[in-house]
Amino acid sequence: MKNKNYIKSIITMSLSAVGFAVVQSIVKFLGPSVSSWTKAFYRSFFGFIFLLLWLLIIKMKPVFNNKFLLLVRGLAGAMGLVFSFWAIDLVDLSHATIYLYSFPVYATIFSSLIYRNPFKLWYILPLMLSFTGVIIIASPGNYTFTFGDIIGISSGIVSGIAVSTIRELHKTDKAENIYFSFTFISIIFCAIGIGLKEDQTWTINELRNIPVYAVFILLIFTGLIATVSQLFMTWSYKHLDVHTGSILQLLTMPIVTFIAIVIFKEPFKMNTIWGGIMIFAAAAIVSFPSKNNKNAEEVPVVYKE
Repeated sequence: MKNKNYIKSIITMSLSAVGFAVVQSIVKFLGPSVSSWTKAFYRSFFGFIFLLLWLLIIKMKPVFNNKFLLLVRGLAGAMGLVFSFWAIDLVDLSHATIYLYSFPVYATIFSSLIYRNPFKLWYILPLMLSFTGVIIIASPGNYTFTFGDIIGISSGIVSGIAVSTIRELHKTDKAENIYFSFTFISIIFCAIGIGLKEDQTWTINELRNIPVYAVFILLIFTGLIATVSQLFMTWSYKHLDVHTGSILQLLTMPIVTFIAIVIFKEPFKMNTIWGGIMIFAAAAIVSFPSKNNKNAEEVPVVYKE
């Protein structure tokens, strides 16, 4: 039975990675028909609704224990979500996704700085790999960063903060309640941002020949797919060791890159490939347990916007 659950978990975790890749791709497809913060709002809003329905089905009542950390996780997660969607609208889909998925490296660093987990010298290796990958992607020749690059890099950094809080929150709160509080806080954060930022609007426009109602359905799908992917990931970690699960999570990066090149016709650039490989390797290193990383098995890196 254990073997069967392990295989099922490999499949569901892989489907989770595909699901999050689909969400990123829908955001890119919607483009300027819906502003970035508004896309993040609807992703959070419908995610909240679908999760609430799921909690009602399993008859689970939300209980929040570590309220301060839940607030920090919610705010950091909301910023990570908004910045990642914003970056998709400003730079290539592949670049924005790779920037976001550098978060495991930052999570390791923030866990050491904020929660006083032991900082090992070998952490410098994945950190330097990640930084090098970011530089290669963003500025292969002129060493300059666009505003979109900065927003994309910021999405990985603040998502790292969110993940570092999740590692602590799993000691006091259930995964469903952590995700519940994140979506709720993200709804408020996005709504305030849309109200304050002049370049953001609640308006949903037609997308080429696609009517407004179809665009709205796509927004609903982003919330549904993201919630199902989150639940798949949460279930998978019950039967998978952390390093296997974390590596499978990172599959979203190459999947999105493939979609970006094949469907969105983004240019196949070697600097994107090499930079992506470096960031993938850095994230994989900090996710993989070793004699230098004894705490890696304790808590899964369960992040998603």
